[in-house]
Amino acid sequence: MASFTVEKRKTAAGVIRYHCIVRVKKDKAIVYQESRTFGKSTDARTWGKAMMSHIETQRIPGQAPEVPTIRELIAMYQQDPDIAKTIGRTKGYVLNLLAGSDISKLQQ
Repeated sequence: MASFTVEKRKTAAGVIRYHCIVRVKKDKAIVYQESRTFGKSTDARTWGKAMMSHIETQRIPGQAPEVPTIRELIAMYQQDPDIAKTIGRTKGYVLNLLAGSDISKLQQ
């Protein structure tokens, strides 16, 4: 789950800056973290919200998408409403046979 925090900081010159940190935690461990510093608090909050929504709708930046196994692909194929109507008895048996075999554990 993604979250963000905004910290108010004072530079050596006495200027107020806002440091926004976006974190993604999984099982109490930090999986992803990115931060930026802004001159305005509203800019920091806007960036934090935008990064959170990007992470939740897309995925973590730079992370490779998970590749499904052959078994998962067969299950998606069989559950598709348009395709499920056209699967006959023999094709259904063969797909179930393939899904139950060792080769179906391999990734695409």
